[in-house]
Amino acid sequence: MKRPHYGQAVIETALTLPLLMAMAIGFVALLVYIEANLELSSATGLAAASAASAPPDPTVSRRYAETTFDGTLNGYAYLRNDHLDTAGCRRSLNPASSPSDYVVSCIGRATLLFRHTPVAILGFDNVALSAKATAYAPRYRSRPGGI
Repeated sequence: MKRPHYGQAVIETALTLPLLMAMAIGFVALLVYIEANLELSSATGLAAASAASAPPDPTVSRRYAETTFDGTLNGYAYLRNDHLDTAGCRRSLNPASSPSDYVVSCIGRATLLFRHTPVAILGFDNVALSAKATAYAPRYRSRPGGI
């Protein structure tokens, strides 16, 4: 007479369940990382566009860019705003066009804080993120006091 194998199923479950849970949490960690990269890229792009559409004064352009970058990343608890590289957020002449056209390049940096996410139980360390964006100043802008 054959004996039932009830214990085998319990042992198999005990061996595979932690592995499946670790894989699921690792997948969630990958999704959080991708989302954080997208948010940083978006914030950097918005900062570059803001600096490009600002008045040509470099101080004002940098302030517009920093305000936009800080405001965009402020809503995410898992992203720590390290800084927007204001030296890198500069206006330069676009060599392929007329001298009135400017290109603005910005470099944004942030840190992904995994301890503020559901995957904190795996003990992931913080990850430094960086994004670069380029925007072109509008070719035609309105003049102060109307057209």
